[in-house]
Amino acid sequence: MVLYPRNASIFHCVFNTNQRHGEIYSAISADVNRICNTDYPVVPHMIRNFDTTEDLRQELNIPQDAIVFGRYGGVESFNIDFVYRVIQNILETRSDVFSYS
Repeated sequence: MVLYPRNASIFHCVFNTNQRHGEIYSAISADVNRICNTDYPVVPHMIRNFDTTEDLRQELNIPQDAIVFGRYGGVESFNIDFVYRVIQNILETRSDVFSYS
């Protein structure tokens, strides 16, 4: 049984919309379209930044003056070797960066 007779290639562009390919092509924001001088449909990013006064630093034991880095994605998607070295260097040379693992 075939559920879908045809699969479309869908691209959700985060940084650049100047390399059109696939059947469905969209930008992450109007700013990306503006910077790239394009006019593709905008599909907002899946992570929204809400205005909030909540602060989880105390609950997570993160110092108030610490710089916190975060990321999203699968374990396998964090695979750029030089980035590992950059992070290691930052953690070894700065005391204001918090590593939460």
